[in-house]
Amino acid sequence: MLDAARRLFIERGYEQTTIREISVASGVSSGSLYHFFSDKEGVFLHLTLEVFEGTLQAAASAAARYRDPHLGLSLKWAFLVRLISTDRRLAELFSVAYGSWKISEALLRVATQRHQLLLGGVLDSWDQERFFIATLVLAGVLSALVEERVNLDCLSEEKRVRALLSTALPAFGARPEKIQGLIEKTLELLSSITLSSVGFGEGDHRA
Repeated sequence: MLDAARRLFIERGYEQTTIREISVASGVSSGSLYHFFSDKEGVFLHLTLEVFEGTLQAAASAAARYRDPHLGLSLKWAFLVRLISTDRRLAELFSVAYGSWKISEALLRVATQRHQLLLGGVLDSWDQERFFIATLVLAGVLSALVEERVNLDCLSEEKRVRALLSTALPAFGARPEKIQGLIEKTLELLSSITLSSVGFGEGDHRA
């Protein structure tokens, strides 16, 4: 059912996809669907969290040998930029996610927990509120880049990555002398993560 929903959201867009269409495409009754999700937004939230988690795992794998949590997170953030840069339809879905407070609140909560878990060892003086504020900064920049992609599309993928990281890394306590090196290494490693590693088929998406 989730595979069918993902395909329909990408092909048709969030607003144009109905619960009934998801039910028909998946062969799962509407009643069964509502047993797991209260509404279409709930389905979309689940899929959005899957993408963020898949991106985090793929980035962590690509950056594992460097043993630098800032690099792992930078690669995750950069790959999210790659997703929106690769396909306008994906950017539009991200725009829907950031435009929904229910989804945004869940993303902020989960991302704050993840950031605290991954960076807590190097930012041991930070409390949860400080991680939440840094996550808000990240979300604000990423949301702005999503809207730029959807409505203006005047920046290259690399410029979007550099804009995001140059703002997010200082917010997450990266030392100033390390930031440029982190950005360059992130761009170098970015091509090692494929769309299929986070649940999207290579070549299925158009700019």
